[in-house]
Amino acid sequence: GPEITCAADVVVECASDISETAPVTSASCGLTSTVTTVGPTLVSGAADCDGAEYEIVYTVEDECGRTASCTQTFTISNDGPTIVCPADQVVECEADIAEGTPVTTSSCELNSTVKTVGPTLVSGAAGCDGAEYEIVYTVEDECGRSATCTQTFTLQNTAPTIVCMGDVVVECASEISETTPTTTSSCGLNNEVT
Repeated sequence: GPEITCAADVVVECASDISETAPVTSASCGLTSTVTTVGPTLVSGAADCDGAEYEIVYTVEDECGRTASCTQTFTISNDGPTIVCPADQVVECEADIAEGTPVTTSSCELNSTVKTVGPTLVSGAAGCDGAEYEIVYTVEDECGRSATCTQTFTLQNTAPTIVCMGDVVVECASEISETTPTTTSSCGLNNEVT
């Protein structure tokens, strides 16, 4: 009967990179033979994930109806997703902190999702000048691989202000009474007047 030898196994980045390679065949007595293929078929792992294996089975058949087959294996080798956070920002108040849109990539156009945690106060006092907050962005692809980055927000705001009422002329010290000054504060922080 006919004989068939497949091309060498191949390592590829994505399933879309898999292509048939003509096997080497022989047939007795100069008989005509035809080659058919089945695949690529995923035989282990998850589609397009690192380490997944696909096969193409090549079958040669001669005019006598005799067949022989061989299998070529393709192994996926690729990287997990990447993520680049938006630039760090300086904002006046915690209320000004807003999630940005990170830049992500994934191998083989695998679908990916981005989740965020934060903003979380990591240093300083809440709402106060110099306080730092973080938002952590995590991207995960269909293979369960993930990557993380952190965006930092630094608060920059002014100290409270106070404006006293105008000076008053009184006859006696007993006529002196407190008045309420006008105060302002950044970010709605509570002021205490003493």
